[in-house]
Amino acid sequence: MTISNDEWERRILCSDGNCIGVIGADGCCKVCGKPYEGDLPLTATSSETILEDVDSEPSETDQITDQAIDPVLSQALARVADFVTQVTGAEPTPAEIADALSRYFVLNEIKDHILMVRQNKE
Repeated sequence: MTISNDEWERRILCSDGNCIGVIGADGCCKVCGKPYEGDLPLTATSSETILEDVDSEPSETDQITDQAIDPVLSQALARVADFVTQVTGAEPTPAEIADALSRYFVLNEIKDHILMVRQNKE
């Protein structure tokens, strides 16, 4: 498999200086498996994907926002807002909370937590 010069330039190298791997779509190194440390750089490919997602028709998951939000989710969002207000002294806007919740590492942390909870139930 050969890659174009453009693809070569957009690769994200593993943040472990002892590893020769590159970061995959899951945010982890394809060689050592470690998650990328720090914020992943936004590549042209990922920004194009974001723009395509914004322009596309709403998915089933996007349509959840058109329905009433489950009280458990409302309580969790209120807890996030309260926490940010307490530690920063300023109440976050809904857009700030939405942006924070949409970040890769936050999403990955949520996924890991859900998997852990599910495993503990078994």
